[in-house]
Amino acid sequence: MLVAADALRRQLEVLLGALGVPAAQAVVVADNLLEADLRGVDSHGSHLLALYTGRVRSGHLRPDTVVSAVVDRGSTVVLDGGIGFGQIAGVAAVDLAVERAREHGTATVAVREITHVGALGYYTMRAAAAGCFH
Repeated sequence: MLVAADALRRQLEVLLGALGVPAAQAVVVADNLLEADLRGVDSHGSHLLALYTGRVRSGHLRPDTVVSAVVDRGSTVVLDGGIGFGQIAGVAAVDLAVERAREHGTATVAVREITHVGALGYYTMRAAAAGCFH
């Protein structure tokens, strides 16, 4: 069965919303899963929604991800993902790393207490789009 990317994206967002994921966070998680499918990384694509659903229902994954800083030393930061969606914490981490690297010349951001982050290429592509790699 062939499904249009936009239709799959909308369906993923609807299903995530039904699990209690806030709309803005559902957009990020859906984008991460869809991007993996579109790049042929099927192991980290939309089929993972079944896994995530089970984890939310069992209480092993919080649907509303709250990311907080635990340690902040300028160019080195440790974030806590609150046992939420790894994609939300991953985007927060890469965006903060880009910001801090611009400020300090380099940056390291670690994340603890997260669940599955999806395909890792999603984050390096985000940093590349922000001009971090030449």
